[in-house]
Amino acid sequence: IGRITPSGQITEYPLASTDTQPQSIAVAPDGALWLTESATGQIARLTTSGSLTEYQLPSASSLPSGIATAIDGTVWVTEYAAGKLASVSPAGRVTEYTIPTPATEPLGITITPDGQYALVLNQDSGDMGVIWIPGVTRSVARSRDRTAALFTMIPVGSKPVSAAVVRV
Repeated sequence: IGRITPSGQITEYPLASTDTQPQSIAVAPDGALWLTESATGQIARLTTSGSLTEYQLPSASSLPSGIATAIDGTVWVTEYAAGKLASVSPAGRVTEYTIPTPATEPLGITITPDGQYALVLNQDSGDMGVIWIPGVTRSVARSRDRTAALFTMIPVGSKPVSAAVVRV
């Protein structure tokens, strides 16, 4: 992983292995970088001082792809080959969730600015998962049903690969 300063100085931080195949990267609220290591079924945290910590996902051959950080410091990652979503708490606890769409291949992920929902794009099924992030209080204006399921699937078209949240 490399860092380039505004003045053009480049600093490289080696990963634990040369064949991890980093896929996506996200910045946590504390400034640490989180990245997916698709070839090893892991995600990694790189601190601002260059310390690297890797986390093995429960589904080892999951091909972690998209990654995003929530405002509480929780990291969310899509597991493309496993059809799952995983989270890593600020304390390092890894939890895995099965996406309730058959033959799903979750690819991209983003978190809404208020931190209440994650949006996950499922490449093959052509839908987007709207996931309520557990532990975050939902506003009544955004969700009339406070007991709604963790996942809500919305058809969005063919083969979506990335998402962004735009305030209008």
